[in-house]
Parts: sequence; structure tokens; C-alpha cells
Amino acid sequence: MNSTGTSRELEGLFVDQSEQAIDGLLKSVLEPLLGLTRDGKIVTKPLFLKLSLPEKILAVMLARLALVRLSVPNAQSEATAEHLQNECLATAKACRECLSRLKSKNILEKNDTGYFLPVWAVTKAVAEIKTHA
Repeated sequence: MNSTGTSRELEGLFVDQSEQAIDGLLKSVLEPLLGLTRDGKIVTKPLFLKLSLPEKILAVMLARLALVRLSVPNAQSEATAEHLQNECLATAKACRECLSRLKSKNILEKNDTGYFLPVWAVTKAVAEIKTHA
């Protein structure tokens, strides 16, 4: 312990504004489920197909956030039910219902261009996927 009472061992826990922690979390949850192309497409893997629709939506929303964080040109973290129906292999109506439920659970937020996953909710979204996957 130093003079202020903190342990040098614990200093290794510091990260810059949790950015690297978020990136590591995104990578760990997305790697078995989805792939990303350099032109911003989301490619599904077999395990993704076994997820429930809310889990698929959260995985795609995490992937969209990852694309934005990777600075892929034209990547957007926001999505509408119409955007998600193709990526999640579901009807727009089913996607709309799930988006609404996820918003009421304070996992997603909505703005003028669609629903999005705020950075502060990434851990919550990952937990939703991991507890059911």
C-alpha cells in the first residue's frame, strides 16, 4: 500500500473511460454469433440462428455498435424494425414488438432515426444474450 492507502496491484484495473472494456465485451459476445465485413455488412454464424428473436435483435444492435466503433463508413448504430427484419430473419411486426419490449426494459433507446443501444446498456444487452444462449 502506498501513502494514500491504494494498492498498486489494483491500478491495473483502470481503463480509459471503459472503452477497451466495451470493445472486449463486444468481441467476446459477437465472435461466436456474427461476423462483420469491412464494408459494414453483418454476417450470421450458425449459433446466431439458435437465438430467440430478442437475443438476435440485441446481437445485431451490438454488431451495429461495433461497426460504428470500428469507424466503418456509413455504419449506423440506429435501426428500425424494417432494417432488422432481414438481419434477424423475422417479420417487421415481430421485430417492432421486441424493440418496444427491449426499450421498456431500458436496454434500447429510440431517437428520430430508430432504436439504438446506448454504450451504458452494452453490459445489460450482453447479459440478456448470455443468460439465454
